[in-house]
Order: sequence, then C-alpha cells, then structure tokens
Amino acid sequence: MGLDCLAVVHRRMHEQRLAAEPFDTPARVVGWLGAVQAQEHAEAKWSIAERTHACTAADVEEAFARGEILRTHLLRPTWHFVTPADIRWLLDLTAPRVHAANRYWYKQSGLGGALLARSHEVFREALEAGDPLLRKELAEALTLAGVEEATGIRLSYITMHAEPRA
Repeated sequence: MGLDCLAVVHRRMHEQRLAAEPFDTPARVVGWLGAVQAQEHAEAKWSIAERTHACTAADVEEAFARGEILRTHLLRPTWHFVTPADIRWLLDLTAPRVHAANRYWYKQSGLGGALLARSHEVFREALEAGDPLLRKELAEALTLAGVEEATGIRLSYITMHAEPRA
C-alpha cells in the first residue's frame, strides 16, 4: 500500500492547526503543541499567531506578559514557549539532557557547584516577592550578592542551570 503524500501533508497541516479551526488564545496554541521553539522570538510569536483566531504579535506579547505562556530552556539549550500547566513536568523531564548538553559550557564559564548553589539561592530570594524579574534585574541581584561576572554568556548558563529548580 502506497503512502499518499498529499494526505500526509494535509493531516500534518490539520494537526498543527495551520489548516484547521484556529485556537482562541495563544496559551491554547502552546498547550496543544506542548512546546514551541522560541529562540527567534518574533518568529515564534508569528507561529503562535498563525494558529490563533484574530491574533497579533501584540496579543502574544500580552499573553506572555500575563504569564499565560512562559519562555524557558526546555528541550535543549534553546528557548521554548510552554504553558504554566506544563512547565514543571517538562523541566523535570528535560533538565538532565539540558545540563548534559551544557556541562562543557558550565565548566568553561567557571560555574562550579558552590557558585551555582549560591546563584540559585539569590534567584530564590529575589523572586520570593512574587514579582517577575527581568534578566538584567536577576543579574543585578547576583552582583549585589557578590557573584562576579554575572553577565553575557555566563549569566545565560547560570539562569539555564537554575530554571529546573525554580
């Protein structure tokens, strides 16, 4: 029995909601897909908007600002959108792989156990108030706590290491 390539394409378009009834919110898109690669932020917003009824990039940004969708290093050391309902189990599942992929860079960046543990504690204390913090605000908290050179790529790997523990 032969494979009907056009039927496969149609099915994929339907299942990915590009040729089916669109969702009503960006969060429902992300929940349906499980995770959306979001390394290129603008393109990820476009991908979500394409699957959402009457949605703009601003609507996706608003959903992000409200915490209806989150952006984290999930399936590999790259950004992904995920829903709050799915973030914990997905991080628990994927953290060992992300850390294994980052191990070399943790070492190159001088990120040992004590420094990472201290960084996790600083993040926990900074976030306990419940307010979301920008990356630069997390960097400032690390600097105030005496964590040296919490900028650039080093800051990226500190935050990636802390994400599964948040």
